[in-house]
Amino acid sequence: MSPLRWALVAALGLLGLLWLWPGPTGAVPAQITAILRTGWAAALLLLASLATRPLRQWVGGGWTAWRRALGLASAALVAAHVLVVWRSGWGLEAIQLLTEPHLRSGATATAVLCFMTLTSFPRLLRALRLGHWRLLHRAVYAAALLVIHHIALSAHAEPWQLGLWSVALLMLLGLRVMLRS
Repeated sequence: MSPLRWALVAALGLLGLLWLWPGPTGAVPAQITAILRTGWAAALLLLASLATRPLRQWVGGGWTAWRRALGLASAALVAAHVLVVWRSGWGLEAIQLLTEPHLRSGATATAVLCFMTLTSFPRLLRALRLGHWRLLHRAVYAAALLVIHHIALSAHAEPWQLGLWSVALLMLLGLRVMLRS
């Protein structure tokens, strides 16, 4: 099975496990639980895709295919996250994407991931005639920072969760800088 298929199976399996895991305690609506779980799973796969670069430097091997597969799986879960938010019936207006800071950072990260997804397929890349796709793919670090910002401003994130995601991202950014020099 190709790495892309493995990542898709892993993303769906992770999403399934997250759905089976007991939800937050208290009277939390099912929509909030679904939003949290798709968001956390997407963020986890995004960080996993960022971790493949240091792994390639240390271990060697074909981590590039895994990076792409994990990134695409993360983008798929981001799409699921957006769909769950949209279908939750909370009456979100498009203007709120501009006025609410956590929605703005989440929407911007989603836009970056959408562009990266488009440039992850060689045929589509050739059709679009984009010559600077590597520069665009470095924007994944900005998208990851926006995700942390999205989490920080979310009403449902615990401080320890924010700390854990922040430390993980800072470690990956530090490794990226160290391995580049």
